[in-house]
Amino acid sequence: MTTPAFVAESALIADALPLDQLTLIGIFEKPAGNTALFRNEDGAIFTVAVGDATHGMTIAAIDDARVHLTDATGTLHVLEIPVG
Repeated sequence: MTTPAFVAESALIADALPLDQLTLIGIFEKPAGNTALFRNEDGAIFTVAVGDATHGMTIAAIDDARVHLTDATGTLHVLEIPVG
């Protein structure tokens, strides 16, 4: 399988993702519930589902473009997939 040219070019865009913070990079829509793909500040890539915890916050909801997280004080935080 060959990587399409636009994908290869996109992978080389400087500063496309913030590298010093938790970044939402994808959402997978599944019948059993959506999951989200994150990249953390150390470069690790991982998935989460509603109810999972990461970075001191709990995943409250995952919709088609955003992840809603709540912190220990109950404050809601929303992460969106960065746009080019």
